[in-house]
Amino acid sequence: MIKMRCAYTTEIDDVEVAVGDVVRQLDLENCSFKNAVGLVHCYSEYIETGVVKALYERLPFEVIGCTTTSGACRDEGGNEVLIFTMLYSDDVSFSTAMSETITAENIERTVMDTHARAKSKLGGDPSFIMAFFPLMGEVSGGQFLEKLDEISGGIPIFGTVSCDHSVSGREESQTICNDQAHQNTAALLLMKGDVNAKFTVIALPEHSIQQQKGIVTDSEGYVVKSVNGLPLLEYLESLGMHTEDLKWGPALASPFMVDYEDGTRPVALLMYGVTPEGDGVYGGSIPTGAGVTLGSLNREGILQTTQESLGEIMKVEHINGILAYSCRGRYFILSPDFASETRIVRKFSGDVPFMFSYSGGEICPVYSEDGKLKNRFHNYTLIACVFS
Repeated sequence: MIKMRCAYTTEIDDVEVAVGDVVRQLDLENCSFKNAVGLVHCYSEYIETGVVKALYERLPFEVIGCTTTSGACRDEGGNEVLIFTMLYSDDVSFSTAMSETITAENIERTVMDTHARAKSKLGGDPSFIMAFFPLMGEVSGGQFLEKLDEISGGIPIFGTVSCDHSVSGREESQTICNDQAHQNTAALLLMKGDVNAKFTVIALPEHSIQQQKGIVTDSEGYVVKSVNGLPLLEYLESLGMHTEDLKWGPALASPFMVDYEDGTRPVALLMYGVTPEGDGVYGGSIPTGAGVTLGSLNREGILQTTQESLGEIMKVEHINGILAYSCRGRYFILSPDFASETRIVRKFSGDVPFMFSYSGGEICPVYSEDGKLKNRFHNYTLIACVFS
């Protein structure tokens, strides 16, 4: 069983004050545990001023995490905040590892090596993985997940893609592992033992998803070439989409709701760009034969899905803690009231330890009709892992 404690600081420049804020709130002297690990989600300047490194040096356990556009816990939230979450247990053990710099050419070897190093420290097979992937233009988070899922044998993988405050999301985004923080690296947290976790995933309201369903007739991994026998852009235009807008970037692109035809719920995936040939590059793999429907998301839809997701969480009994990530695309759609989703989450949390962070890509298992889990990569989605 895993329990949680959350802490925060808004002090960026004074390292001692920042560390003192977190340590005081964690109250380790009144917390009994055999094993623990720290999760950090923060504004990038907390790395530059040395706060993150100082936290690792001060605390008696490993630390892992990433930068974010905005984060929150029960007592605080905002853009320039550091949220620190402690997971602790007597019967679950933890191990972390950070990868070398990742390129499109070395991704498979690098993910394998990082997983192997974390597993060797763990002393046995993991039962659960938290993943922190980098936001990269040339490598999708879905590619990381696909390889990690293969290596780990399909055990639950939950996590996020680092991001920052910039338009691209990656100018200052970094992943964190202990006293290291880098831009194009992945960080893994492996857990061994009885991790009792349940997952919720919600993307678009039903009324925001078109009824017309297409079948992908030609694709290669993350690149969709045709739907219903039509070139992708021609198919999207037949649905009323102005494909000329895609040249301005993915923020203006409506996501596909992808049905993998395996009994799991459809997954929202965003088009990251268009190839010179007119094919669409998506955040996650979309195989030939998958069903796709076009969706859209606005402010009202975001707040509706947030409320619905919290309702699903409330159904879990004996909650010890909640980790939740929401796509940074949702954050920007909420303009000018960027904090509205965060306020709903904080109001809901009550006395339950709750970490909420915005994400450059969401990693969360989905349930099939028979209750089995399948790891998926998501866009425009709010995901949650509930420990009980």
